[in-house]
Amino acid sequence: MLEAGPEQVHPSCLLEPEWYTGLEILFTFRVNVTWSFMRVRFSSRSLADLCGSAAAIDQKWGPALGICLRRRLKLLVATPTLDLLRGYPGVLPLKLKTDAQDQLAIGVRKDCGFIVVPDHRPVPRSSNGELVAKEIDQIIVVEVSIYGV
Repeated sequence: MLEAGPEQVHPSCLLEPEWYTGLEILFTFRVNVTWSFMRVRFSSRSLADLCGSAAAIDQKWGPALGICLRRRLKLLVATPTLDLLRGYPGVLPLKLKTDAQDQLAIGVRKDCGFIVVPDHRPVPRSSNGELVAKEIDQIIVVEVSIYGV
């Protein structure tokens, strides 16, 4: 039987012992102290199927880029808002500017990135037109873009 330390169990499990049966163990990332996750969707079923399979990612883009893509997807899901992604070098620019379709790029490597749109209506913006990254907790991945190809 698996044992979990108190730092690995959701606080509600510790407060409500009748809910925690001993078989239900909730593991979480230590950096995610808010217990919320980014909602990541895909613009098409084919892109969702492709990004949902490690073998499919490796077959389409190769194992080296596949590792980077899977790591970035895991980071996107584990981060509550886009604002926290700024702490990772090369992922997000300091000023979030979008194109006419509200698309922005999230860096994976120097030669690759995810093109995403905020999944909010209306899209949270500041007075100068930039996206408010602290309020964006839902995104749609539109494509995987390989730069220079």
